[in-house]
Amino acid sequence: MVLDATCGNGYDTLALAEYIGAPVTGTLIALDIQDKAVMRTRNRLVDMFQSRFRSTELHIHSEYTQGRLRCRLWTENGFICELRQFPHEQFQRDMLDSWLADVKARPTWFKVAAYNLGYLPGLDSDRSIRTRADTTIKSLKLLEGLIAPREGIISVSCYTGHDGGAAEEAAVMDWAQALDASQWTAVAHRWLNRRQAPSLVVALHQVASRPSTPYETTSDKH
Repeated sequence: MVLDATCGNGYDTLALAEYIGAPVTGTLIALDIQDKAVMRTRNRLVDMFQSRFRSTELHIHSEYTQGRLRCRLWTENGFICELRQFPHEQFQRDMLDSWLADVKARPTWFKVAAYNLGYLPGLDSDRSIRTRADTTIKSLKLLEGLIAPREGIISVSCYTGHDGGAAEEAAVMDWAQALDASQWTAVAHRWLNRRQAPSLVVALHQVASRPSTPYETTSDKH
């Protein structure tokens, strides 16, 4: 099972669908706070199935529930994609259990969770609607308990070119640096000669014990 916490225009969602084996298998959850983002992602997935998996019948259900858009795409083979207009900082396990209550043998953990921060790209987008440092960190901390214990991954793409982007990137870096080193390995990638280029933070969940490395020192070792 994988999660796209900020599905936007759906490009990362497509990549995650392919990663888990669509159209044959896998469970994909995709979230966004804007209904047009959810619908764009839904349409992009439908286009992918129509162009690449014509022999596989895709079932589609869309509805507004309590003022929020919900879409379900699934195949008889076992692929399920649940798209929700929902704030990622409120996403918890009980929501997952409720949304997938009708799914037999539903997965327990996310193998991959992806965040693409900032605003919805496009000429018609409202750039005041964007991810924010406080809600992003709240979401990441909640998600820590939903990531597969062995080699589950959280991936966060940060953008600094908009208002609040630099502060959000700094908050994500602080979150990653504070992760328990006995359970997580965190790395960051930054462009050094491109102004306002996005950065990437990846956290790998590794609960299994491992020997310390020369770089893991304590205060009494100098």
